[in-house]
Amino acid sequence: MKTAARATPSQTPAVSELVAAARKLIPLLKKNAAAAEDKRDLPDDSMAALKAACIEDPQVIEKILAHLDKKTTDSPGGPPPCRAPPQRGLFDSAG
Repeated sequence: MKTAARATPSQTPAVSELVAAARKLIPLLKKNAAAAEDKRDLPDDSMAALKAACIEDPQVIEKILAHLDKKTTDSPGGPPPCRAPPQRGLFDSAG
């Protein structure tokens, strides 16, 4: 049985690089989602892409998920405040 070599902390890319790499994989993973569900396993090309992006190590996956969790809790809910000046309505009196 082959064991996958794990990246040491010095070899692991920065979290921002990992998140960027994960975002690039979204189209491929979406395309293969149905096949993955049917087989209950990742297709070979999905696994190869994850491996190439250094996203196969559970510690790396935890880093990405923690980063995304922090990012969603840091961001305020709802739309940003309006910065445009008030506009006059069609029926407001000029004066």
